[in-house]
Amino acid sequence: MAKAYLSRFGLPSDKSHGMLIVTIGVENATGGMGTAAFIAYLSRLTNVAFTATQYALLSSFMVFGRTVLASPSGWAADHLGWVEFFIASTVIAVPGLLLLLVLMRLFPPKAVAEKPA
Repeated sequence: MAKAYLSRFGLPSDKSHGMLIVTIGVENATGGMGTAAFIAYLSRLTNVAFTATQYALLSSFMVFGRTVLASPSGWAADHLGWVEFFIASTVIAVPGLLLLLVLMRLFPPKAVAEKPA
């Protein structure tokens, strides 16, 4: 199916292009889910009196890493190769995920009281 789809647009239809399309699709979908979760988290953090200012500052921190690391990542992918680049990206992400686990144990979520009917 991917071969027919790619050849319709005049693109080479080898397996690497099909996997590139799948990879980009999965990355965009998971990035959207992560952004939605982060926005929900920011909404809980902000004070009602200063919502706009706090949200602007916190959301700009979120974009900072993506903006700063975008250019060198292309250079790294070019020099390492795609497979090694994705493996390195995964390895680099592990400490952040471990930090999330530690923070979840240090600051467990508070139970939300249910409203009586």
